[in-house]
Amino acid sequence: MLFAIRTIQERTGKDLGATFLSGTTISNSLTELYLLFKYLRPNELERQDIRCFDAWAAIFAKKTTDFEFNVTNNIVQKERFSLFHQGAGACRLLQRDYRLPHGGGCRCGQTKQE
Repeated sequence: MLFAIRTIQERTGKDLGATFLSGTTISNSLTELYLLFKYLRPNELERQDIRCFDAWAAIFAKKTTDFEFNVTNNIVQKERFSLFHQGAGACRLLQRDYRLPHGGGCRCGQTKQE
């Protein structure tokens, strides 16, 4: 699918030509949102020098550190992405060239806990 989308985008010279439709919200992981950017906004990611998930996550996600019990009942330190920040910037990246319904299902400026 990525090859087909890239072919269309190369022909138009823009990050256009593909539409993703879903009946569910993005809720499982930050990688879902990153993949939307990777498929739908490759030129914008390149313009901002974002070439991988780690670079994208450094801008739009925040890591937190928690302590929890592991399977052997020892306390271990776990680091994970738990906050999405700069949501308004992410929404603008997706909305700029796309006609989304009012709000586009994107609550810009709100931070969502994972």
